Amino acid sequence: MTAPTRYRGSARVRGQVDDYRDAFDPLNWPKFGPFLWEDTYLIPFVETYSPPPAISPPQGQGPPGGSDPNARPPQDQGPPGGGGPNAGRPPGPAGGSDPDTGLPNVRSEDPARAPDQTQWNGMNLFEAALFGGFLYRNVLETSLVNDKEEISLTYRQVQCLETKGRRAFDGGIDTDFGVGSVVAVKGEGVEAKVDMTLAKTVRFTQPRPLVGEVNALAHVAIPLFFDFYLHTAMFRSRR
Repeated sequence: MTAPTRYRGSARVRGQVDDYRDAFDPLNWPKFGPFLWEDTYLIPFVETYSPPPAISPPQGQGPPGGSDPNARPPQDQGPPGGGGPNAGRPPGPAGGSDPDTGLPNVRSEDPARAPDQTQWNGMNLFEAALFGGFLYRNVLETSLVNDKEEISLTYRQVQCLETKGRRAFDGGIDTDFGVGSVVAVKGEGVEAKVDMTLAKTVRFTQPRPLVGEVNALAHVAIPLFFDFYLHTAMFRSRR
């Protein structure tokens, strides 16, 4: 089996946490790296969406206005006033979600989307990530610390739902974990400095006919990408 790609790098650079805050928030990755991510969003802890049950009037009696007595309410319509178990929750995938994980029962469908947050602990994050000409629809368990002195993301693999190329492949990544952090260390104003750390371990398993080539590309491209980011921060801080 192909060995995973591993990277870890760190640097102390001049600047403040706010200089890097947006870029280290995974919900912003599609904005900062549209060539690497099509979409990222949080998944509800447990997806409980289900269509409201039909209200059956007494046999032979239709509702006021003479409508069909067997008519069902629209799928997203709750009781008057917007109450009910689905109030405020966007519809889940058409094929439903696993009640234990919140992931879609049909792996080709996207998971339900939770509201954006500024920080969180132990929430699943969906990413539609581009690499090597393929789209990896991946789910990570993530935690984000986001305060005045620090922004730190930790993540680990949950499962890759699907890989899309000229055709779709089930799964596609079996290892994906790491950290990205910026922590204030000392100084204020032009003397402020932060410690930046980037680490990632990943292994691709699809598309199977090209798995060797995709992982060989990862061994080169991922260290280059992270080294470039660190060196850009270092040289930027010296100006």
